[in-house]
Amino acid sequence: MIISLDGPAGAGKGTVARLLAEKMSWPYLDIGLVFRFVASHGNIFNGSDTYYQEGMIFHRGEPCDLHDEKYGQQASVAAVENFERLASIARNLVGNWENFVCDGRGSGTRVFKADRIYFLNAPSEIRAKRRARQVDAPYAQVLASIEARDRRDNLIIPDGCLSIDTTYLEPSECVSIIMADIKPLL
Repeated sequence: MIISLDGPAGAGKGTVARLLAEKMSWPYLDIGLVFRFVASHGNIFNGSDTYYQEGMIFHRGEPCDLHDEKYGQQASVAAVENFERLASIARNLVGNWENFVCDGRGSGTRVFKADRIYFLNAPSEIRAKRRARQVDAPYAQVLASIEARDRRDNLIIPDGCLSIDTTYLEPSECVSIIMADIKPLL
């Protein structure tokens, strides 16, 4: 079973996806992180120098910190220009995982055919506050970046997904909503 969390930057996809994967004891794939790495370093996933493990990318034995907004911007542009190439790299990383949680824009429709998709969202001002804390950057700069990405990415809420407004929810509350929804499928 593939569970996908989609939505714009700062909506809580990564945090909720990691918590959900942990709760279910399933692997977690951060598609945005993969896109950020490939956009900034090229396609150098070769199994020895560069690999993905437990929500982190390691290059030459060192974890890569790719949460700076410049990497997000690079990935956003690269995804518009060559989404299928990036998606193919993400699919190859999964290999033979049967059950997993993934997050990223288009992760459940364009990268994988997810069994269940959750679209997390919140107003851009709320998302910018969250992201500014996460990356330790000025709020105004992050807000401008998020609004530019929203315009460029032109996100569409996938048909059949459950949309969750995360504005006033804690990540654990989002996980509880998702767990209640997928319980009958397990």
